[in-house]
Amino acid sequence: MISPRIKPSAFFPEEAPDDLFLVRQRKAKLEGYVQSLAAMDELIDFGAMAAAVPRLLVNVLPQPGSRLQLRPAVARPRRP
Repeated sequence: MISPRIKPSAFFPEEAPDDLFLVRQRKAKLEGYVQSLAAMDELIDFGAMAAAVPRLLVNVLPQPGSRLQLRPAVARPRRP
């Protein structure tokens, strides 16, 4: 894939002209992303997912007073 020139260089000191094909292609790609996100928003309740995260973390992470603690980071020796 050839990437478009977006900034001037030593070989091409002037600004690259807008390519209408690339502009239309980028706009179509962006609209496709927006449509996909809109469809996902209809199917998934992101607010409920965000509210469930703290409840799930309470069950996974050890409590401050418990004997089970997270493993401390291990210092690795440097290689010469």
